[in-house]
Amino acid sequence: MAVLTGEEVVSSIATNIRAIFSTTEIKAIYKDTPLQNIKKPYAFIHQINAEHLNEMRGRAEHNFIIDVRVHPEDNQTNIQTWARAIATKMLEALNIITVSGQPVKSRGIEWKVEDNVLHVITRYSYKVIHVEEPIPDMQTLLYGDHIKNFRKDDKIGSRRNLDNSK
Repeated sequence: MAVLTGEEVVSSIATNIRAIFSTTEIKAIYKDTPLQNIKKPYAFIHQINAEHLNEMRGRAEHNFIIDVRVHPEDNQTNIQTWARAIATKMLEALNIITVSGQPVKSRGIEWKVEDNVLHVITRYSYKVIHVEEPIPDMQTLLYGDHIKNFRKDDKIGSRRNLDNSK
């Protein structure tokens, strides 16, 4: 079993967004901070927080908070209307993602517009089980390979070997 990481969550979100939105609605999806040649409108998927909570018997819970920032085109005038339309479609893309072949449902999705950028914040939580490698069986212990013989009159712990004495 592979180690689950935030990258797997972010990649699943990116795949779902691309499946729901056309290339005219969101031209590019970035998982790392875009530096230049940005194609607007675009989405930037940012992991805000990750948490690992240990439980009993090798079990744990992973919690991720993800911010999907959607930046409009520079000439966008009706930001609020545009943001509501994008946020409504984003609900469909973020509600259920697939992590390690298993569906994971969002624990909550909220959105807001700050500085003309739509922020869609979602939380995911899923249980994991730590599977330990099996402990190998013990090897056979061989007796009698290097046993030293002592004479009857030797004290216990004497180092004199019968093979070397005459």
